[in-house]
Amino acid sequence: MNREMAFVRELAMQADTFYSESEGFGRWAARALPGKRAQITGLESIANSSLKISDVLDYLKKQTAKAKAGKEWRQQDKAHKELGHQLITFIRDDLRVKRDAVCNSVGDSTGQGASEFEKQQVFLALIREFVRQVAAQYELGVSGHDG
Repeated sequence: MNREMAFVRELAMQADTFYSESEGFGRWAARALPGKRAQITGLESIANSSLKISDVLDYLKKQTAKAKAGKEWRQQDKAHKELGHQLITFIRDDLRVKRDAVCNSVGDSTGQGASEFEKQQVFLALIREFVRQVAAQYELGVSGHDG
């Protein structure tokens, strides 16, 4: 298997490991942002077009900062953690661990470690997949189905 296909395979396997977290965030977003599809679309757009991880994180930070306490991106869960802050933490920390797992696995199988560019591309691909999954669950949630 060539290196590019090894990355594709590992990315797909890692994406499946965070599906339940994506569902949880999507349901939470549906409760916190009913009728605010444009905000989820904005997140998708930034994730899909950005060449930098920081663009996605900055979008979430701005949306969270603009929200009133307890509303929208600042809606709290039972542990008093805010949606926006939890999304930032998940992307920044949890997806970074997934990125490292992909890069290490491909590096082990090909005998060549991932370059910084490859690490960034893997991280962006994981973010895009995560946001896609969150958006799908958001749509299901706001449609009245909790799936």
